[in-house]
Amino acid sequence: MLKKAAKHSPKTDPITGDRILFHGLPIGVLGIISVGTAVMIFWISLFESPPKDNTEVFILGILLAFFTIAGIALILEWLTARVVISSAGIIAKAPWPWYPKKLLWEEIDQIGFSYIFDSFTVKDGKHVTIRIAYFMYGIEYLSECFKQNLKPTTYHQVGGLMETIKRYAS
Repeated sequence: MLKKAAKHSPKTDPITGDRILFHGLPIGVLGIISVGTAVMIFWISLFESPPKDNTEVFILGILLAFFTIAGIALILEWLTARVVISSAGIIAKAPWPWYPKKLLWEEIDQIGFSYIFDSFTVKDGKHVTIRIAYFMYGIEYLSECFKQNLKPTTYHQVGGLMETIKRYAS
C-alpha cells in the first residue's frame, strides 16, 4: 500500500494550484468492511443465534460498538481528511474538532516520524502538531516540498526517511 501511495500523484486545486494529499480507496474499503462486519454481527445476533445471557449481550455490544465506531472513523478520514501543500505552508484538514491546523514553512522547526500513528509529525515552536499519514496518496511530493522549503537543519531530521520512501516508490 505504501508503494502505491508514494507513487500516486497528489490532487491539484484548480483555483489555487495547491497540491492536496489524500487517503486512497483502501482506507475507505477498510471502513466499509468494518461497518459491514458490525451489520453482520447485529444480523446474526438478532436472527440466527440470539444471545443467551447478559454476558453474550455485553460482548456483542462491545463488538458492535468497536466495528461501527472504527468503520465510521475510517470512512470519515477517507472522505474528508486532506493535507494541502502550498508555497506558503501546510494545512491539515480532518473531520475532527481540533482541525484544521496550519503551519507556514518558516514556522516549522521539528519534523519526526511517529511509529505509533504511522505518520510524519510536523511541529512548530507554539505546540502546533500536524500528523501526515505516510500512506496518504502523494507522500512522495511531500518529500520534495520538505526538501525545497525547510531549513537544512530541519530537513535533516527526517531526510533519511523521506529518501527511503522515494527509493521504495521507484
